[in-house]
Amino acid sequence: MLPLLLLSLLHIAQPDTTFQKVDSFVCRLQETQAEFPGGTQALMRFIQDNIHFPKDMEAMPVRIVIRFEVTKRGRIKHAKILRPQNPELDQIALDMVRKMPRWKPATWAGKPVASTYTLPVLFEPE
Repeated sequence: MLPLLLLSLLHIAQPDTTFQKVDSFVCRLQETQAEFPGGTQALMRFIQDNIHFPKDMEAMPVRIVIRFEVTKRGRIKHAKILRPQNPELDQIALDMVRKMPRWKPATWAGKPVASTYTLPVLFEPE
């Protein structure tokens, strides 16, 4: 039975406003949050198209939460797993995030700024 990737729609698009960066200082506010090119539906398609499951993976649900920075130029940096669950799945999720295209960066005062983004991914068997 191959695992199926499901995204929690209620938890997707969760910018972490606690650690917003404006140049060299931390700011808690932003005008707009960082966005994957094409929006949430495009992000879901990207994840489904870029997750490759190990054939010998145990068939049990695993929720992986990834946090990363979207730079003011839209690049992904500092991706990390917040709560490690399964080393293989954690690495698959990190590899997927590192393959992402440039995002539309968050803005503050009309200018692009770096921001952090938290993305939960649910690996669930069929």
